[in-house]
Amino acid sequence: MVRLIILAGLAIGIFSYMPHLVTNFMETNGYNDPGPSTYAVRTETNRDQARSSSSPGRLRLKADSRGHFLTRARVNGRSVRVLVDTGASSVVLSYEDARKIGLNPRSSDFTIRVQTANGEGRAARVKLRTIELGGIREDNIEAMIAPKGTLQVSLLGMTFLKKLKRFELSRNRLILEN
Repeated sequence: MVRLIILAGLAIGIFSYMPHLVTNFMETNGYNDPGPSTYAVRTETNRDQARSSSSPGRLRLKADSRGHFLTRARVNGRSVRVLVDTGASSVVLSYEDARKIGLNPRSSDFTIRVQTANGEGRAARVKLRTIELGGIREDNIEAMIAPKGTLQVSLLGMTFLKKLKRFELSRNRLILEN
């Protein structure tokens, strides 16, 4: 009888703690996210702010299973899939994305020497009119174009990120704020 009471007490204790464990597991692994993996909260802007070189906003990105922050951005008004990369010194468009947004670099434009994870290469320098990401907008961003077939996804690097008020990496979330 005593064993039964002890087992019942342990079971009650374990089951009463279970919701906390499940909630903690779900939050840690991104299951309790209130919206899609990428969402923005737009702040109020007035007409003067809308014409400035940046628009205030906040964006929370959730890392994918590999720890990458993939999302869509509007580059010069066109939707482009990007990897937000705090380790990239510049915004780098894939050749294919550059063509998609109306940039057509010639082979003679690839004059900038770059160091990549795969070694040394060349890139073409460009200035982008706008990059919009959620409620965040920046104008006149220095960028580069990678040669055809060398970059699978465009990189949103530091030439964009350094213009923001802040960016913060916390657990598996990246918060961008302007």
